[in-house]
Amino acid sequence: TAEEVVGQRLRLRKVAGSGPTSGWVSLGLLREVGPEAAQDRSPAAFAGKSLLAAAEAEVGKVGAEAALSAARGRGKDGAALITVAVAHIALGSPAAALEVATEAESLFQGAGNKDGEASALLLIAVARLASDEHKTALHP
Repeated sequence: TAEEVVGQRLRLRKVAGSGPTSGWVSLGLLREVGPEAAQDRSPAAFAGKSLLAAAEAEVGKVGAEAALSAARGRGKDGAALITVAVAHIALGSPAAALEVATEAESLFQGAGNKDGEASALLLIAVARLASDEHKTALHP
């Protein structure tokens, strides 16, 4: 909640949660947010080039179900498997995502594709975290 204004700075007090009990923000950085704000978002400043970033962008653009269907139609290539795994994560199926990401990792490892392998390993970690397997997320 707002406590005081000094010049162009607003002091806020924490209502709940962790962190400092109060802090300052610049009024010049604040703007009113309404329902139309969700429709008026600027594109992300960073667009990754990894297979994982491409899959996340596809799922975000067309939706998880459509991306899943399209990726399954592309067969068992590594990029398609990464998209399938991302779609499963978005749909709340981490076990299915883990199975597909593990298959993708094996494909990329066999082909010597380190970038693809890295994308698959990140998805494996995400799937394990989503399954509450925190202890094995990074070191199975």
